[in-house]
Amino acid sequence: MKLFTLISTLLLPAMLLQAQDTAQPAAAKTRYVSTIGEVVSVDAAAKQVKVKTDKGDLVTISLHDQTSYLRMPPGEKELSKATRIELKDVAMGDRVLARTRPEEGGGMSAAASIIVMTKADLADFHGKSRAEWEKRGTVGTVASLDSATKAITITILSGLTPKDVKNVIVDPSDKLVYRRYAPGSAKFQDAVAGTFAEIKVGDRIRVLGDKNEDGSHVKAEEVVTGTFRTLAVTIVSVDPATNSLKGNVLPIKKGATVTVTVKTNADTSIKRLPSRLALRLASAQNGGDAGAGGPRGGAGPDGTGGGPAGGPTNLPKIIEGLAQITLADLKPGDALVISAVAGNDASEVTAITVVAGVEPIITAPSKGGGSAVGGNWNFGDIGLPQ
Repeated sequence: MKLFTLISTLLLPAMLLQAQDTAQPAAAKTRYVSTIGEVVSVDAAAKQVKVKTDKGDLVTISLHDQTSYLRMPPGEKELSKATRIELKDVAMGDRVLARTRPEEGGGMSAAASIIVMTKADLADFHGKSRAEWEKRGTVGTVASLDSATKAITITILSGLTPKDVKNVIVDPSDKLVYRRYAPGSAKFQDAVAGTFAEIKVGDRIRVLGDKNEDGSHVKAEEVVTGTFRTLAVTIVSVDPATNSLKGNVLPIKKGATVTVTVKTNADTSIKRLPSRLALRLASAQNGGDAGAGGPRGGAGPDGTGGGPAGGPTNLPKIIEGLAQITLADLKPGDALVISAVAGNDASEVTAITVVAGVEPIITAPSKGGGSAVGGNWNFGDIGLPQ
């Protein structure tokens, strides 16, 4: 089960329907327009469905008695697998593809068909897909590329600092699919088909495939890459009305303060490290024991974990498991570590994950000297899009 299927299963029916239209005689051809998005409301009496498109537009789809409704299972690629349903079976939160056509006097016709992926079906599909990626997925940073063999060498975090890494070689399979995140977006539905040539050293990468016995190679079935930034800032101002904040990038050099605007959205994860965990990680940065939580490195009294069983290599999972906070919970002067999408403008980023409560970490001296924010700290794979 592939990650991109979640999107392509909605796009593919549209392509199939378009192909059917193209195959018709010229006189019988009708130019249809496809609208894809999430159902916001259904008004059976008014024969309307309101849809929020993936671009954020709110579109009202008119219906008539001849509109056909099809329920398409996620992951399927053939319309023959769809089952007929009725308007009463369409609900808020479902994903739909509606086919309409422009009318001579302006506006759009009532929908000829509505293809539906139900919210429940999508949740089940996403859960299974996520489980497969957790079981067979590998996450790292691109270290080198072999253009002749299309092999990719990646580094994977195995501890807390940049020295705690191992190399894994990603070998292409015959049916390898490349995908790439779009600039300025952390949403997979905005990702586009990619190529090996687009991958750059330093890119973050997710690989779906089977590893060999010692884990040094993975046979890739799907590769998803993107250019992301991890930066530390101190907050200058917070504006919940615009879902954004301004911060000074750390470390601040004399006469060279760099201010960045951090945009957040509904998909941004905002977390705060418990003080005990932050102090433990700061200690590890200076050569101390990050796994002093419990026996054999298990979870400590605060549940933060540590050591071999639940320790540094699970830091991203620990952060993921923390309670979500809001932008309004942050204040000027707070220090943050941010995982963000790299866009075309270096002064503005879209945050994937924001981690507060990091003051002990970014001010702790590194084991080899210098500050953690000077490049000696590694938060691993926090915020890398799923």
